[in-house]
Amino acid sequence: MISILSYRDHSTTSRAIDLCAGFEHLKSGDRIIIKPNAVGADPGMPYYGMMTTATVVEGIVRALLDFGCRPENITIGDGGAVRRELGLNTRIILTAMGMRHIARTHGVKMIDFNEAPMKTVECGTLQLGIARPVLEADFLINVPVPKYHDQTGVTLSLKNLKGCLAPAAKRSCHTARLEDHIAAFNTKIPCHLTVMDGIYFLRGGGPMIDSGEPCRKNMIMAGTDRIEMDSAAAWILGVDPKTVRHLTTYARLMDREGDVGRVTWAGEDPEPFREPSFDGEMEVFGHNFQRAGIRGIRILPPGQTWCTGCNISLRAALYMLCKDNPGHDFGDVEIVCGKQARAAGDAARTILFGDCPVKTHARNTKTRERLELSGCPPSFIKAYPAMMRFLLPPPKAGWQVGKNLTLGGLTHTGLYRMRFPFFDEMTRSAQFDPTDFYRKR
Repeated sequence: MISILSYRDHSTTSRAIDLCAGFEHLKSGDRIIIKPNAVGADPGMPYYGMMTTATVVEGIVRALLDFGCRPENITIGDGGAVRRELGLNTRIILTAMGMRHIARTHGVKMIDFNEAPMKTVECGTLQLGIARPVLEADFLINVPVPKYHDQTGVTLSLKNLKGCLAPAAKRSCHTARLEDHIAAFNTKIPCHLTVMDGIYFLRGGGPMIDSGEPCRKNMIMAGTDRIEMDSAAAWILGVDPKTVRHLTTYARLMDREGDVGRVTWAGEDPEPFREPSFDGEMEVFGHNFQRAGIRGIRILPPGQTWCTGCNISLRAALYMLCKDNPGHDFGDVEIVCGKQARAAGDAARTILFGDCPVKTHARNTKTRERLELSGCPPSFIKAYPAMMRFLLPPPKAGWQVGKNLTLGGLTHTGLYRMRFPFFDEMTRSAQFDPTDFYRKR
């Protein structure tokens, strides 16, 4: 059973859990993990529709404490894709999301899965490291955001558990069989309850705010069955659940193929929450280029082999580019990521971002002028300056790089907040409430 409600306050979360009998198998002495979506975006960015709100997580914590669970047995954790070279780790992201505030207020713990002990587990054809606190938990609560995804179509409860993997394991999943690997590790990672945080939503694309338009949806869903939850959430997104490959593959592995698409609803009528049918067409970073008036740059569709490390590093560089060069026309530049994308040779300039495209284009003589940025992922400290020198005149590139690397370091120490004008303008609407992440208005 999947409960669905219009979100109003913390009590909505508790009611959604009650409606789906979410705590039926919970014991007051259980060790509990709450796993939000802390994908790894810069603390200066808005998180609406992209990352789990502190509002929903605190509602879960309150419900657990009301149930009689001990605060010292409750842990909020994730393993985000982060830029360690800039001092940015999952703890900083969780803090920016408001999770440290929750931990201090209620006496619960907070953990970065990337720093936790790992256990190697056979997941289909791969040996993957999974955070031991996850495997040793008595009760895991998954708190994803319902999003479209430029590699897997959607990212819901199944894919959100990828944050429980070791960093190297995450990278090894990014082959042409990414969705098979998502299904496989879900057979090993426990999940007792999913609370889907739909207070905000990215319309038209995802999983990052640069590929979709954030809006307020005021929806919360809860359920104890992963197949039913992802069937329900895909339907809400206007996507046929039977077209979500990692969902159908997981159902097959669990011998439950016939259950995909079957949902029993509780609470409110789900129809008003449903999005129009979505065809899956997404332009990576396209919304941000449009917001900043940037022309002449495109990212080729990356396929499923573009790992989150390269993804985050490239996006960080492009955020800086858009911030400092609004309205600029870069002529004709293509950016290639992952193993599957191929430069056709029709662009004036080509950027190969990461070891994967550098290797796959080693014998490609079609490109005209190209920049190869090696690394898995490329070092942001090296890649960002190289990209700017490739795209801009030297004096302008030097000024922007020096300024942003200095201010970026101050941002991650908490001494400065980097501003992105296109984000500030976009989120000025009254529908966005920064206190949902315990940020100041």
